[in-house]
Amino acid sequence: VDQLELPCLGAYGGPAIPNVVLGGYNGVAYLNSTALVLTYLINNHVNEEDNRAAEVWEAEFLKTVETFNRTVQFFSKEQCHLFPNCDKGTSMVTTDLRIAYSAQRSIPDEVSRESMSDVVVIGLSYTLMFVYVAISLGKVSFSHPAILMVDSKISLALAGVIMVLLAVAASIGTLALLGVRATLIVFEVVPFLVLAVGVDNLFLMVQALQRDIRLDNEDIPAQVGRVLASVAPSLTLSALAESVAFFCGALSDIPAVRSFSLYAGLAVLFNYCLQMTAFVALLSLDARRKVSGRMDILCCIPGVGKKGYRSLDGENQSYGVLHKVILNFYAPALLSKFVRPVVICVFAAIFCMSIVATTRLDIGLGQTTALPQDSYLVPYFGNLSRYLKVGAPVYFVVDGEYPYDESSFGSRICAAGGNCSQNSLVQQIIKASHQPEISTIAQPPMAWLDNYYQWLSPATGCCRIKPVPALAEDDEASEFCSPTDKSPNCTDCLSDGATLPTKEEFDVYLHEFLRSNPSAACPLGGHAAYNSALSFVPGSDATVKASYFMTYHTPANDSTGFINALKQAQLLADSINADINYPGVKVFPYSVFYVFYGQYLTIVRSAAINLTLATISLFAISFIMLSMRLRPALFILATVWMIIVDVMGVMYIWGIKFNAISLVNLVVAMGIAVEFCVHIVNTFNSFKTGSRLERASETLITTGSSVFSGITLTKFGGVVVLAFTKSKLFQVYYFRMYMAIVSVGAAHGLIFLPALLSYIG
Repeated sequence: VDQLELPCLGAYGGPAIPNVVLGGYNGVAYLNSTALVLTYLINNHVNEEDNRAAEVWEAEFLKTVETFNRTVQFFSKEQCHLFPNCDKGTSMVTTDLRIAYSAQRSIPDEVSRESMSDVVVIGLSYTLMFVYVAISLGKVSFSHPAILMVDSKISLALAGVIMVLLAVAASIGTLALLGVRATLIVFEVVPFLVLAVGVDNLFLMVQALQRDIRLDNEDIPAQVGRVLASVAPSLTLSALAESVAFFCGALSDIPAVRSFSLYAGLAVLFNYCLQMTAFVALLSLDARRKVSGRMDILCCIPGVGKKGYRSLDGENQSYGVLHKVILNFYAPALLSKFVRPVVICVFAAIFCMSIVATTRLDIGLGQTTALPQDSYLVPYFGNLSRYLKVGAPVYFVVDGEYPYDESSFGSRICAAGGNCSQNSLVQQIIKASHQPEISTIAQPPMAWLDNYYQWLSPATGCCRIKPVPALAEDDEASEFCSPTDKSPNCTDCLSDGATLPTKEEFDVYLHEFLRSNPSAACPLGGHAAYNSALSFVPGSDATVKASYFMTYHTPANDSTGFINALKQAQLLADSINADINYPGVKVFPYSVFYVFYGQYLTIVRSAAINLTLATISLFAISFIMLSMRLRPALFILATVWMIIVDVMGVMYIWGIKFNAISLVNLVVAMGIAVEFCVHIVNTFNSFKTGSRLERASETLITTGSSVFSGITLTKFGGVVVLAFTKSKLFQVYYFRMYMAIVSVGAAHGLIFLPALLSYIG
């Protein structure tokens, strides 16, 4: 500082707080600092249109700093002595100075850039699922190449996929008309979800028709209607249960969860309606094409002809490889008397361990998780944790018309002077700063009221006035003296011997305090520190409608630290409110990160309410749709909850935090879990004869292959691709969590539930 001949005071005339503007030092060795903090304050407005100029300025600021960091910085040799290891024999010297930077628009900009960076990978994920559905929906018979294209269902599968997209588009359009805003999660997750729950319906209907033998004198529409009557109840049950569960999620107070739930629930209903109408019609037309021996896609080409192809009548009826594997190997092995009890015990043990793991889930979202790994914000957040001695500024806002100008009420706010309460607002913040490890308050607040009292005090010599010629004989006019004015005409603002202003003096001199710049002669001027700290009632120069008292949080390095800081600030504000206790006035804390972490204060309660309501609705619909049978409804409910809890157990093991994204995924998990359970339970109940073991075996053989190929394999192909995204957000909250949902759901639907039904179904 001495070598550069810089002043010790800021340009505004006041001192800089060392632990706020410097970093990387130990104790009070400020000259050993390795980091400097520069803050540019920009006016923010409630009306977004008024912020356009600031947004443009920020964009140019970000470009400028980025250019600076990309360019090697040079200094003249006259400045060489300021830098270590400088070679004075050269004309220029380089430095490794780098700037870690951020602006208010940085996080939204970088999140948007991250989302766009993985569009290709996400598109590939959906494409793989579409291709799988198109290929696997039909039968592939290489032993009869002539009928390969006749057995194909590519056009039917493509129609089913298009219906999924139409359902999503209809949901988005309908809710957009109603003014419900869509979030990024809607566009990324809803198509995946509807495809997950919709494709299974396609497989069930198509495979049921493929395995059916047309009755004598029965035409194709009648056969399709008869087959549909056997599978439609479970399709209807699953669609209603899923949509109602999603609509229950719309009651959440978290906007992202609320909008997603509305869009997902409506999309599931639209998709169900399209499948029960348009797809059934297309299924009938495709069956007619198949009977006539015409090729798929190129249906105008005759193919092998009607006489050459009679598989629909049962003469060439065959089952796929997966069906044969389940029939001959999987079902007998799973339902053997030695395997079944082991399955029940293992799944029960996993469920118990998952309950314990669920209570240990971390809450929050890492600052860098939602950002591209090459984002300039990654080193910025890293440097905040590494260098800074204080965290984000926190403002304790007094909202309401509080009578600061009356000393009896001002005493509940101030800290300086004998008249101030020991439990005043400022005193409580000061006491909190003495225990920063608990309160997360790093230092005493900047208290405009205390500074105003001191500025008015005759001892400081800051507030003095002198008479000026009046415009009329009865007028008394005066003007303020500068702190350096030694004129004997300048007298103190306060009355003789007074230590606190009267109400009239308080109101008269307040605006001059806010206009006064700090200086060496009077560092108490309030213009620099408090010019924006007070808001006055429109039309009044004295009535304060709101003001704030600023301090700093201690540094927070992760979500847990930020959430705790928010909690502690709210507890402190509650204590202050209890002591101020003035009608129409409320004190609340605000910091820039509260908008991101405020949701986590209620997310557990919100999740419990949403999942409980979804559970109640799922049970009610299952009970009604299953002919008022209690036991099957309880089987579905219990298995769905086992899936949800086990997925949360996997979240703990895999390091997935609990936040709005994972809550949305848990809502998705409930919808997919219904798909894994409903069809198995409904098929089991449709068999009226045989023992429980025989019915469980028939259920697994009849429906197991559709559930496995329709949900499990479809999702695995799409989910695996997400592992190759550049975004850590997609890797953690989509790849890992969707892999857990599909794996756990498939295990319960195809392993645990058949074994359970074989005992108590």
